[in-house]
Amino acid sequence: MIYDIRHVTTYEYENPVSFARCTLRLEPRSGGGQELISHHVEIRPRPAERNVRRDFFGALTESVVIEAAHRNLQIDSRSRV
Repeated sequence: MIYDIRHVTTYEYENPVSFARCTLRLEPRSGGGQELISHHVEIRPRPAERNVRRDFFGALTESVVIEAAHRNLQIDSRSRV
């Protein structure tokens, strides 16, 4: 069986925000009868920096820095398992 998973996080600010730093852990893990087929994260506004690493436990951790002024921040994660 194949599942398509989508998770959207939206932040809306009353006043413009000039800077944002986020740490994301959104990728499903393989194991226990589940296999990750694909994973993609789209962020708006587009980040100035985007660094991906595996943490001590093997989870994908993504650090994001947004330097453009914005009133809305949307993180759209799509995975297939």
